[in-house]
Amino acid sequence: MRALAVGWIALAGLALAAHAAAAGEPALVGVAVGLSALWIATEIRQASRATLFLTGFVVLAGLATASRHGLLLPALALTAALYGWDAALAAARLDGHATDGRRRLSLRYAAAGGVQAVVGVGLVAAASLLRLRLSFGGAIGLLVGFVGVATAIGLLSRPAPAPDAESAPSGDAPVSPERERAGRRLSPDPEDSVEA
Repeated sequence: MRALAVGWIALAGLALAAHAAAAGEPALVGVAVGLSALWIATEIRQASRATLFLTGFVVLAGLATASRHGLLLPALALTAALYGWDAALAAARLDGHATDGRRRLSLRYAAAGGVQAVVGVGLVAAASLLRLRLSFGGAIGLLVGFVGVATAIGLLSRPAPAPDAESAPSGDAPVSPERERAGRRLSPDPEDSVEA
């Protein structure tokens, strides 16, 4: 997972540096390369400061868009930085876990993240090529439609809740004696405490 984070971070730095070079901003090229190199170094040393570096990339991408040389490369840089940030945080969480499932999880994460990144950057590219004239009401209708479709996809992609006969009782439902004993076993017993 850490290698995936490093790859996303490197892509973010390269995209931002390429945009800055095309815009004739050598200082921005240096800052983009330096920021990504520092972030990669902290990830390799496993001393991640991912949120700080992501904030730096957001600021740099904002500065890069001010050059008016297109949005595609800054959007790619920001997308890659966001996935690098997420992968870095996931790697930090997975460091203490067993390695048997980490590789499979990392591959699934990389595939899903790659598809999402391609779709997102593709939408930015399409938006820069297509010009639609919409009224305010039409734009609001389009927004509501997108939110509705996204909500439906989110609801349909959730796994169905498994029926749980052992779920916690709600309200004033009676508690079986077995559940009551199990609950007492889990709660701390004042007689077991040792006073020093």
